[in-house]
Amino acid sequence: MSDLNLNTIQSLLMPWNGSHTFIDVAGTVAEKLGWYPSDIIENKKSNSIATGHLFVEHGLDNPAVISFINNRYTDNILEYKNQTNILGISYNNLIDYHITIDSQTIRAFHNRLNIDNNIIYAQRLDSFKDSLRSEYFCQYIDKQPVRANLPALDDELMNTISKWKRFIYSELNGYISNEEISNFFNAIIFTRAFEDSQHQEESGQILMKNLWSEKTNFSDILLLSFECLNIQSYPDQVINKELFANINKLDKSTLNNIFSDFYKSNRTPYKYDFSIISKHALSRIYEKYVSVLNVKETEPLQYNLFNHIPNPYEEINKSSGSYYTPQFIARFFSRFVEKVNPSFLTGELKLLEPAVGSGIFLRTLLEKMPTTKAIENAFANITGIDKNVTACDAAKLSLVLLYLVRTRKLPEQKINIVNADSLDYFSKNKKEKYDVVISNPPFISYGAMSDDDRNKIKSFLSEYAYNKYDLYLSFVKIGIDSLNTKGIGLFVLPNTFLVTDSAKLIRKYIAKECNILCLVDLSSVDYKIFEDAGVYPILLIFQKKLSKESLKPQATIATIKDYVGRALTDILAGKTSNNLSYNIFTISQDFFEKEKWHLLTPAESNLEMKLSTYEKLSNFIEVRTGFASGSIDAFIIPKSKIPKNETDLYVPYLSDREMTKYSINEDSQDYFFYPYLANGSKIDELALKEKYPCTYKRLYQFYNSLSQRSEVKKGNINWWEPNRPRRPHFMLVPKIITPHLVFSPKFSFDVIGKYAISRSPFIVIKEKSALAVIEKDLMFFILGILNSSICTWYLLNHTSRYQNGFMMIEPSSLKEIPIVDPVSLSRPIFLKYISLIKERFLCNESNTSFNKIIELEKEIDNMTLDFYNLNKEEINIITGSYGDFD
Repeated sequence: MSDLNLNTIQSLLMPWNGSHTFIDVAGTVAEKLGWYPSDIIENKKSNSIATGHLFVEHGLDNPAVISFINNRYTDNILEYKNQTNILGISYNNLIDYHITIDSQTIRAFHNRLNIDNNIIYAQRLDSFKDSLRSEYFCQYIDKQPVRANLPALDDELMNTISKWKRFIYSELNGYISNEEISNFFNAIIFTRAFEDSQHQEESGQILMKNLWSEKTNFSDILLLSFECLNIQSYPDQVINKELFANINKLDKSTLNNIFSDFYKSNRTPYKYDFSIISKHALSRIYEKYVSVLNVKETEPLQYNLFNHIPNPYEEINKSSGSYYTPQFIARFFSRFVEKVNPSFLTGELKLLEPAVGSGIFLRTLLEKMPTTKAIENAFANITGIDKNVTACDAAKLSLVLLYLVRTRKLPEQKINIVNADSLDYFSKNKKEKYDVVISNPPFISYGAMSDDDRNKIKSFLSEYAYNKYDLYLSFVKIGIDSLNTKGIGLFVLPNTFLVTDSAKLIRKYIAKECNILCLVDLSSVDYKIFEDAGVYPILLIFQKKLSKESLKPQATIATIKDYVGRALTDILAGKTSNNLSYNIFTISQDFFEKEKWHLLTPAESNLEMKLSTYEKLSNFIEVRTGFASGSIDAFIIPKSKIPKNETDLYVPYLSDREMTKYSINEDSQDYFFYPYLANGSKIDELALKEKYPCTYKRLYQFYNSLSQRSEVKKGNINWWEPNRPRRPHFMLVPKIITPHLVFSPKFSFDVIGKYAISRSPFIVIKEKSALAVIEKDLMFFILGILNSSICTWYLLNHTSRYQNGFMMIEPSSLKEIPIVDPVSLSRPIFLKYISLIKERFLCNESNTSFNKIIELEKEIDNMTLDFYNLNKEEINIITGSYGDFD
């Protein structure tokens, strides 16, 4: 930093006079201070409050704006008007932090705190080598958590849209569609963006000014506003004037209130600037915008207590499988494309987003275009497809506004956003090829789809359909099939893609046709990447192979627990890393020929190879799954409500939530209707009706729902039977049980086979096992192994991750757990181990202190680690203490 001095900083505070290029100097300063400059605004007017602004990042997820304050405003930068003008830039960009530099002071602001209390820190300018460094800033804000008391821009706009959507629906007594309302908001946002991009503030607020002209309805007010803005032709590709018939029924007072809310929120001190929003933040806002508008046609109606005006019932449609795509993922993908193929910046590559949504990926790619010519080329080469018409309209508007902000004009050609089902589209257009296919496809599981959709997907996947295929696999196939040679596919996928059987043929197809360039596993990140999504994502980037390829590229693999932005930045920089927050390493393409893609570091792979030399758990046990009732309400009953003299048709039920580690809570309050007699035979309906009349009567209350089950209609079971009750000799036996979803293993031992469990896997000793003679001790031995840190590590790396970091315990994963053959242990060691586990088994909160339980579990775990002859490095990997913070 020796060539960066105070004079350089001060030169940026002088009004631009042509003697230097602000953009070059400011960009260099930012990079030397550890920032990534993502955008630079230069103010050439001598009376501007700031000479320019830097949009900077430290990693992809910690952005700030740095403003260089014009020398003449040094003494009054904190005045209300000046401060709101400056901080409005970051606020309109959805950036909370803002740093100002004047001739005396460096200040860091949080713009969602009240104006009189929003300075995070202030330092003398001559301390800039420390206080302007990105590391200093990020460490400071990490140590000083901020509780914002002003709403974020996107939340405020979404609340505004949601509020007025419901009001309009009520005002018009429900005689308006989502498409019409969406078109109305598109028109307002378009007009506001054009107005702000043309700096029309001097002539007043266009929509507000024209509202009180002689024009009487919205359509006419809009046309008059277009004339004032010198818009030569109607922007019909983003605004459909035929859809304003119902909107035109709104009175001017209502329109006045709506327009006003799109100029400024009363809850913040900042004015909306849609030219800034359109350039940097609109793609993120539109992700929510589409979701707010993409709801059922507001039924049923709720009625206002005072005037009985119907209000729409609004709920976000999560069944679509689409979720907001974080901006940092889109930004990472766009930079990766640029890194792999720099010619991307010419705009001549063909780009496809087959589940376009709001168009966040296309928009982020297009924002990278450096020149007007590149922008024009790129707009001619994009294709977006979505079956949701509202999403398509939002994507077109978002892209039109980007074009407007970048070129100061509207695009002459139609933007190629197609309202269609991508599966139908590509079934008919198989020859269309692209250089980049980028997508966050909808995550809709097999079980959540209709039979028609399943059949369509099966037909589309063709020979790559396997087992219970999910919708997103079709989009992966679109990506593979639609890429040109050397084309790049970039996908956000559920982490189950790595190991689930339903995806194994698509994994094989990718390995055959493409090279994996990068695979990022975000399943261990402590916070949600996608709001309200129940799965954890991976980022998969692949490149279509040449027909003859002599040299295969190494794949970059990253497993991330924390500091996502920093890790993704390191990937782009080509760095490898091994620390407690994330690991980045490379592997050969041969890895992807495996049936399952377990992402392990080289050290972890060596450990797994060592563990693979031990026996598999399946050599000793059999894994079964519990009953499936088909109706919890009908077949699960509280103990207190079991009819007297009919108790022999019920067995204690242990839910996943009630399962604990090692031992079982004996006080089960719920029971399962179990249609088996003491001799093991199933009861028939006549005997049930005559001998157990109260139970029969209770079940009959559920007749309508029970009789509609598919298994009943197929004739496989009677209406009163659980779907899959499991026979006594199968389920009511000594067994090791586990919840299906766990954060860490919680295996326990049902010693006498007392409990019924639902759907979760359970373990029994193989009947023909040579060790069956010591069945009980063998079960205790296995119980200790399964609750150990070795088993935890193995399952974490061989199961799918779900919401809040839970892992799904499946029979296939249990069978593969490496286990030490108890015969290989000395008898004294074996007996000591068993005695410790039995002691832990007898412990509970009422008879043993918490510290004693912890001591026992630690001793058991240490013995388990010794069984596997692990070295110090391997133990550190198992216990999660391998690697260091950088």
